[in-house]
Amino acid sequence: LLDQFSIYLIGVLATALVSSVGQEALAAVSMVNTLCYMVTAVMYALGSGGGVIIAQAKGSGDTDRLNKAVATTTMLTGGSMLFLSAALYVLARQNQQIRALEKKKRSAEQLNESLRTLAHHQRLETIGTLTASISHEFNNLLTPIMSYSLLTLEKLPPEEEELCDNMME
Repeated sequence: LLDQFSIYLIGVLATALVSSVGQEALAAVSMVNTLCYMVTAVMYALGSGGGVIIAQAKGSGDTDRLNKAVATTTMLTGGSMLFLSAALYVLARQNQQIRALEKKKRSAEQLNESLRTLAHHQRLETIGTLTASISHEFNNLLTPIMSYSLLTLEKLPPEEEELCDNMME
């Protein structure tokens, strides 16, 4: 009874300590605590039941029955431990596979975000190049107009001041 209380107390303390780390860690500790409680209950039941059977066999004085009770209890306990170990191994492997898939998913999401950002920057670069090309073409059109306007201003007689002002605007 004291050993069960100790196991429960350790589980509660572990949960309290890990709760500050995050929700995933708390879920993992809760799952481990649940498995620990199940293993404890199974082993306690096997130990108690085996102890009763062994005590009855010893009380009857039949050595053959006592040997069979000890062998059966040992085999059940060992088999249960082997089964539980295999089950925990399978769960651990599945957990590793799930984490690997989650990691791949996060990597794919980051890659997609990077590709979206790259495409956005390429669009901005294309718009900048287009704007520069259009500006250059307008400059090509305006240069002769400005040059001929300046030449015309130089050739105007000084009394045409109003025409000069209009051309300057």
